Amino acid sequence: MALTPGESDRLLLFTQSQLAWQRKARGLRTSQVADAIGLPLRTYQRLEEGSGPFELDRIKLFADFTDSDPFAIV
Repeated sequence: MALTPGESDRLLLFTQSQLAWQRKARGLRTSQVADAIGLPLRTYQRLEEGSGPFELDRIKLFADFTDSDPFAIV
């Protein structure tokens, strides 16, 4: 099933807000997560803000580091 552009945008925003929520719920700083998943700090910050690169392998690394369910994030 293909997503419409609007649906795709909403999914992306939801996923990125989930990253910030999961990180904050675990008391982690953006710099800790960025280091753990191999991104420069500013790139990770952009990802949380909705303007950075969105890649599923990064979501998996994030989920592993924060002990989160990757399927709940996406």
